[in-house]
Amino acid sequence: MLSGFGIAAPALAQQAAPVSALTRQFAPAQLRHDLEVLHQTVKAGHLGARTYHSPAYLDSCAAAVQAQLTQPLTEREFRALLRPYVAALGCGHTAVQASEASQAAAKRATPFVLPLQLAPVAGRLVVVATPGLRPGLLQPGDEVLALNQRPAPEVLQGMLRQVPSDGLNQTHALNAVRRNTYAYYANAFGLPEEHVLQVRAANGTERTLRLTAADVDTAQANLQARAARQPAPGRLLQRHGSNSLRLLPQDSSVAVLDLNTLSGSQKSFYKAAFRALQQRPVRALVLDLRDNGGGQAFGGNALLRYLLPAPFQFVFETGPEQRRVRRQLAMGFWERATPGLMSTNPLQTWQRGRHQFVFRFRPSRQLHYNGPVYVLTNGGTFSMASYVAAYLKHRAGATVVGEETGGGEAGSNAMLSGRLQLPETGQLVQFPVYRVVHQVPAGPDTGRGVLPTVPVTYSAADLVQGHDRDLATVLELIAARAAK
Repeated sequence: MLSGFGIAAPALAQQAAPVSALTRQFAPAQLRHDLEVLHQTVKAGHLGARTYHSPAYLDSCAAAVQAQLTQPLTEREFRALLRPYVAALGCGHTAVQASEASQAAAKRATPFVLPLQLAPVAGRLVVVATPGLRPGLLQPGDEVLALNQRPAPEVLQGMLRQVPSDGLNQTHALNAVRRNTYAYYANAFGLPEEHVLQVRAANGTERTLRLTAADVDTAQANLQARAARQPAPGRLLQRHGSNSLRLLPQDSSVAVLDLNTLSGSQKSFYKAAFRALQQRPVRALVLDLRDNGGGQAFGGNALLRYLLPAPFQFVFETGPEQRRVRRQLAMGFWERATPGLMSTNPLQTWQRGRHQFVFRFRPSRQLHYNGPVYVLTNGGTFSMASYVAAYLKHRAGATVVGEETGGGEAGSNAMLSGRLQLPETGQLVQFPVYRVVHQVPAGPDTGRGVLPTVPVTYSAADLVQGHDRDLATVLELIAARAAK
C-alpha cells in the first residue's frame, strides 16, 4: 500500500456482458490499484525517480492522480491522467501505452480524427496543415481560438501534458504536438463524433466551424500525418531509405547529410556517403538531425567515427535497483539476454554505486571528414540523435543551428526497456533500465537538451509557408566564414 495514499486492494470485478476494450470502464478501486503498482515500481527502480525531482514531488504527482479517481473510467481516460505523472519523471523513453486488447480493438476501429496540424506559436494554435480535410473549410494560417468548447491555451496545455520529455525540456513536447496534433488531442480529450472550432482567419474575421466525419478522408489524414520530413532539394549523391546525402542547388560545395533515423544497418551508407564527400570539393557539411527520433546506439557511434577528431567512448549504466525491477517487466528473449551479453564486454567499471559499460571507438582513418560541420536540430532531435548532436558540439566544435534538442544533453534513459503491465487495466508502461551517460564537458545535468550555438525561431508565416530558416541561417554562416 502506498504510504499516505490509503489504497486498498480492489474488489473482484463482477461478471458482466462483453464490452469493447475501448469502452470498458474500470472501478475507482481498480484504477487506484494500478496507480499504486506503477508508483511503487517507479520509486523502487526507475532511473528518473530522483534525477530531476524529489521523491516527495513524485508522491504529490501520484496523489494528484489519485484525487481524480472518483468515478469509473475507460482505459483512455485513465491513461490521460497517468501520462502527466509519467512525464514528471523527466524521461522521454517512459510511456504509457494501451493494453493489448485495446490496441487490437483500435486496429478494427475507424475513428474520426482531428484533421489538423497545429503549431504552438507564442501561446496561439496556428493551422499549419489540414491533412485529409475537405478543401475550403480551413486554410493554413488560420488561428484556432477554441476547440470543442475549450479555449486554445487549455487545449494546448492538455496536449503538452501527454508528452514525456527528457529532463525539464519543453521543445520535445511542442514539436510532438505540432507533428501529431490529432494523436495528442485524442490522448488528452478523446475522439468526439464531431469537432466544433472557433477560428480566426488571417484577415481577422472569426467564425464557428463544425467538422464531421463526412468532411475528412481519414486514410489520407493518417498518411499525411505520418509522412517523413522531406529532405533539402539538390543533387542526390547517396541514399538509404529516408536518409540521403545531397549537394545544395544554390551552392554545390555545401553537402547536406539528412538523417531521419540512426541504425546499425546504415554503416555501408555512411561509408559510401563519406567516400563521396572525399571525391568532391565540399567546403561545408550540414548534418540535418531535425525530427530524428534516434535509433540504435551503434548506428549513432558509427556515424561519429567519420566526424569526431579523437577517440571517444559510449557509456551506459545500471544499478541494483534496476536489476530488481527488471524481474517485474515483460521482455522478449533478446531483451532478457542483453544484460548477459553486455557482461562479456571487457571494459566495465563501477561509478557512484552503478555498473557502467564502456565501449571505445576510434575515428575512421581513410574517410574522416575534416571540414566545418553544421548540425540542424529541433525538438524532434531525440535519444541517439541528441547524443550525436552533443558529441559533435562539444567534441568536434560543430556549430549547432536551430532549436534545443528534445533529447537530453547529459544523457537519457535508454538502451534497454521492459514493459510493466498494470494488473487491472492491462495497460503497458515502457520502462527503461539503463542510462546512457554522455561523455561531454557540458557540466552538471540541468535537464536541458543540446542548446544551439545559433538559435533560430520561426514565425507562424514561416511554418505555414514552409520556410527553412535553419538551412538559410547555415548558408549565411558559411558565407560569412568564407568572407573572413
